[in-house]
Amino acid sequence: MEILKQRSKNKNWKLITSAHFFQGLREGTFLFVISVFVYVSTGSEMAIGTFGLINSGIAFVVYYVASRTIKKDSRKNLSF
Repeated sequence: MEILKQRSKNKNWKLITSAHFFQGLREGTFLFVISVFVYVSTGSEMAIGTFGLINSGIAFVVYYVASRTIKKDSRKNLSF
């Protein structure tokens, strides 16, 4: 509930929480559409699970490597 209070007091909190919400909505929509396409093209629920496992594994490795290689002072410039 503290974040909701901060959203009304601080413009930056309102902007960042709104951005996170819409980014999550966008990524969730894309993931759903891709999952439907995988199911329609293969006809297999196992393919959706395999896709999800591979996708999660790649994301984990990329985020891990990025967190280790990007230095603290350059994070702001590298975020999109």
